[in-house]
Amino acid sequence: MDAINNVMEKSSAISKNLKMIDVQCEVVDDRVCNILKLLGTLEVKFTIRRTKKNWLNAS
Repeated sequence: MDAINNVMEKSSAISKNLKMIDVQCEVVDDRVCNILKLLGTLEVKFTIRRTKKNWLNAS
């Protein structure tokens, strides 16, 4: 039961402190989708921007 309360407290702290997040990534994969779902459940607004990899400077 303590673990559930701890998660609820952390979720409350996150949603209280974060209002807007700008997500930038090259690929929107399952990890990104899971994070966005979590942010949505916490009522945190977000924008997502897909970045392009610069193939000329790639190592």
